[in-house]
Amino acid sequence: MRLTTLQKFLWAAVAVALVAMGAAFLLVDRSPEPIAQAAFRPTFSLPDAGGRLRTPADFEGKHLLVFFGFTNCPDICPTTLAEVAQVMDDLGDQAGEVQPLFISIDPERDREMGLPEYTEAFHPSILGLAGDAAQTRAAAESFRIYYELEANLEALDGQIVTHMKRIFTTLALIAAAGPALACETVTTGPLEVSQAWSRASIGTARPGVVYLTIRNSGTADDALMSITTPAADMPMLHQTVMTDGIASMPHAMEVPVPAGGQVALEPGGYHAMLMDLTQVLEEGETFPVTLTFRDADQSGDTVRPQDWLGRPTMAFFGFTWCPDICPTTLSDISNWLDEIGPDADRMNTVLISVDPERDTPEVLGDYLSNFDPRIDGLTGPLPQIEQAVAGFRASFIKVPQDDGDYTMDHTAGREVTAMMGPRQVSQGQLFYEFSLETMVPSDHLLRAMDRFVDLSCVRSLLAPTYSSTGRPSVDPELMIRMLLVGYCYGIRSERRLCEEVGLNLAYRWFCRLDLTDAVPDHSTFSKNRHGRFRDCDLLRQVFEAVLTRCITEGLVGGRQFGADASLIKADASRYSKIRAEDWSAGDTVTRATQEYLDTLDDTAFGASTSVQPKTLSPTDPAARFTGANGDRPFFAYSTNYLVDLKHAIIVDVEATAPIRQAEVACVREMIVRTEETFGLHPDTLVADTAYGAGDMLGWLVDEQEIEPHIPVFDKTERGDGAFPATAFAFDHAANEYTCPGGKKLKKYWREMRKPRSGVCKDGTTRYYASKHDCSVCPLKPQCTPGAAVRKIARHPHEDARERARQLAKTDAYVASSYARKKVEMLFAHLKRIIRLDRLRLRGPNGAKDEFHLAATVQNLRKLAKLIPMTPKIA
Repeated sequence: MRLTTLQKFLWAAVAVALVAMGAAFLLVDRSPEPIAQAAFRPTFSLPDAGGRLRTPADFEGKHLLVFFGFTNCPDICPTTLAEVAQVMDDLGDQAGEVQPLFISIDPERDREMGLPEYTEAFHPSILGLAGDAAQTRAAAESFRIYYELEANLEALDGQIVTHMKRIFTTLALIAAAGPALACETVTTGPLEVSQAWSRASIGTARPGVVYLTIRNSGTADDALMSITTPAADMPMLHQTVMTDGIASMPHAMEVPVPAGGQVALEPGGYHAMLMDLTQVLEEGETFPVTLTFRDADQSGDTVRPQDWLGRPTMAFFGFTWCPDICPTTLSDISNWLDEIGPDADRMNTVLISVDPERDTPEVLGDYLSNFDPRIDGLTGPLPQIEQAVAGFRASFIKVPQDDGDYTMDHTAGREVTAMMGPRQVSQGQLFYEFSLETMVPSDHLLRAMDRFVDLSCVRSLLAPTYSSTGRPSVDPELMIRMLLVGYCYGIRSERRLCEEVGLNLAYRWFCRLDLTDAVPDHSTFSKNRHGRFRDCDLLRQVFEAVLTRCITEGLVGGRQFGADASLIKADASRYSKIRAEDWSAGDTVTRATQEYLDTLDDTAFGASTSVQPKTLSPTDPAARFTGANGDRPFFAYSTNYLVDLKHAIIVDVEATAPIRQAEVACVREMIVRTEETFGLHPDTLVADTAYGAGDMLGWLVDEQEIEPHIPVFDKTERGDGAFPATAFAFDHAANEYTCPGGKKLKKYWREMRKPRSGVCKDGTTRYYASKHDCSVCPLKPQCTPGAAVRKIARHPHEDARERARQLAKTDAYVASSYARKKVEMLFAHLKRIIRLDRLRLRGPNGAKDEFHLAATVQNLRKLAKLIPMTPKIA
């Protein structure tokens, strides 16, 4: 094949792709001069952003540079397009002879997210093409390109985390384009982080990506475990993997950093994906990134007292050669940390060695691996150890032994302090000039949320419940604001919430408390929650007030809703369960027991199913014992979300028993209530198979005129391999089926003297074939091998079921299936960020209170993220 000068330049630019992988990045010659010995002549017919159908004939006389990809790709696609842009710039005056084409293999999503804006961000000459599924598949097959769309969920530490749709395609690995954002080298112990950069993002809808280089000069292997940044709500480590020419990006649990070596997070390899961006990453700007390594402290990282500020600290002095006290105490500390539970993750727990001569970082790391992993080990030069011991008012001495060895005599000096810092003498002033307003940063989350918190309805709702005489009560608006702070930051204990509000200036500012204002006692919350708050359904009113603000700000589309439920553990031990027949209310009825008795006829709880539970919890009888998560059974409630899928705003929330019938009935109630309260009636409901029963589909299609993008809960497939019921065509006019062999199936084959409805006890209508037709039919072994005639049971809502089956074949259904993951992401946020994986309150009302508060906070966080703050003008 003879190449012109321009062609040689282009082939050199993509030689890596063509040699390594073949056909993902193709140079197609459309010049007037014929190409001899061409292997194949690919073609396409795809519309551009203006709707004009483009074919190779439109670019006659130009060289086509064709690339298949998708805009949500965080690594390979932007890297390749950046290289294409560089090639076009290097061509100079000859660039007009080349037409780069970006063909989307995810057209449904790319059209919605703005394909022209994406391609123009790299180079104005790159033309984006996005057709329908058939057009895209035809173009890919013509170019011999493979791709596949797959929705995937990955489990991390037992929790479900939602990932973006994976698209596998044979993509070329081109050298990385120049960085849009860069930062200086950072050294911590033996680890050095350098060459950190990120691509400038196009809005916040698509994921960002971070690249960097880590060098380990130490003698022990380490690993990058996670990455956090305020620029994204869900940063994750990923790795681009090539398998048989197919690129995929699985989640990476860790990135190994070998001793004496280095690892690079770079295009085509490991990289940090920034999901759910909170800000636009603009060229020239910087943003902070925090890297968490597995063995930083034991690998030589210098730790100072100021590193512990703001967190409770437990420090213990000892040494690894201690035969008795030290290992016993460390075992006790490990047990304490287990008893504290998740709150122990917020503590600094350290063993400070008083024998630095023998206790090297490697020895400490190996020794502490036998205890709780949250215990860190600290060692260093003897003068630093002596300074630390003196600061904690401990002591140690080296004691020689007869055999020439030595031991250490020391005081353990366990000390727990909430705010440890350098020892100082108080130097009080007579007057201070201080303002809480100036102490809360302008970009603080609570400041962003405060713009949308309107609790003006609280006093009017609660006014009838207060006396006109007596001592003034605690401000109810203050209590609601404190609860919002607690659920926003995962502070579940009201006793601890009162302590945190008293200490944290930002919390005080949000709660409208001055420095001298007293914080309410924790018992005030219980008294008001069990009384006036529930009597007035206050937390429901607060949720609806925030939702109204979401609607006002334009975050609710109202056309496409998603529904789902998630299990939340109840505050009831699985080990205290008793048999249902052995349970009795007893002489003293607790609040949770009374609520259980009150909800026995409620369709969300006791009346949701006729099947009675085999076991009950004496502490919370309304909670159901379930093993639906595939792990050990536990007592739980279900939180049900109805979500507007435009911006993942929760439009309704409800608590039910963890039973499918209760969850389905709850969705009906939420749809009706949302329309009555806010006038929102969706065109489409997206849900999983649990909501695909015939009655639910019939209600949606026939009564509500809502399109169900829901998989049908279908059991028509035969276990013996015979034709399923869906292979039979139904004729509404004749009220009969036609089998694959062309024969009829009817309700009755003779005239009935007395009219009959034909409806069986289970609500279905059965249609029977003629015995004569079946006996001579050549398809009988494939149709009814075990019976004389074939019969079909038709569901009373079979028309709605068939409508759902047809919708499942459309591109809109595929897009809805992806959009439904937003609901699951809300549940992941609920359990991982808000930390509502186990209820603290008991009974159905306790579950409702916690679910309403959590949903309110999630909507407030969404408002704070999506509605930018207006800068103050001085």
